[in-house]
Amino acid sequence: MAQPLLSIKLSELDQTIEKPRSRIQCSEDLEKELLQEEIAQLKQEYLTSDQLLHKKLNCSRAEMVSILAKMYDEIKQSMQAASNNLQYHHLNFTSSHLSEEKLLLAEYALDFAVQAANHALLLSLEAILTQRTQDDIQERSIL
Repeated sequence: MAQPLLSIKLSELDQTIEKPRSRIQCSEDLEKELLQEEIAQLKQEYLTSDQLLHKKLNCSRAEMVSILAKMYDEIKQSMQAASNNLQYHHLNFTSSHLSEEKLLLAEYALDFAVQAANHALLLSLEAILTQRTQDDIQERSIL
């Protein structure tokens, strides 16, 4: 059934969501140099995680996963283009405006993450419903 797999993924999501919360809270009190080290470490973790996901997507033989892999690559390209655009946009700002812009960007990135989590919840519930519907059909065919 789908529920055990989804429960495992939900636990992973809980851990993943908790990590940024605690890192943001701890980072607010860090000295500038330590904060830069934290950023460098996080960038490396992000890169490693991205590589593992990419490898996982490309190792699957399922057609649906190859479609997802292509979509993920397109999303990454869009994110890179947006990042480049924002960096160019930031050249015209004073440092105080840049700080406000980065905070606004972080706020919306967190909003997008919440939306992605809500979408994942919707897909999970639909998967559970589909599984139960299939189970019902199999039960009826046995009777």
